[in-house]
Amino acid sequence: MLTDEQLADALALIDSRYQKVIKLYLQKVGKTINKIGHLSQSNMVTTC
Repeated sequence: MLTDEQLADALALIDSRYQKVIKLYLQKVGKTINKIGHLSQSNMVTTC
C-alpha cells in the first residue's frame, strides 16, 4: 500500500503528464482555428 506522500507524488506525476497532453491539443486546436480563421460547430466535428 502507498503512503499518503507516495500517493500524492504519483498523482502529481499523472497530473503533470495530463497537463502536457492538454497543452499539446489546445495548441493544435489553436493552430487549426488560426488556419481556418474561425471556428464553428461543423469545424469542430471535422478537426477533432
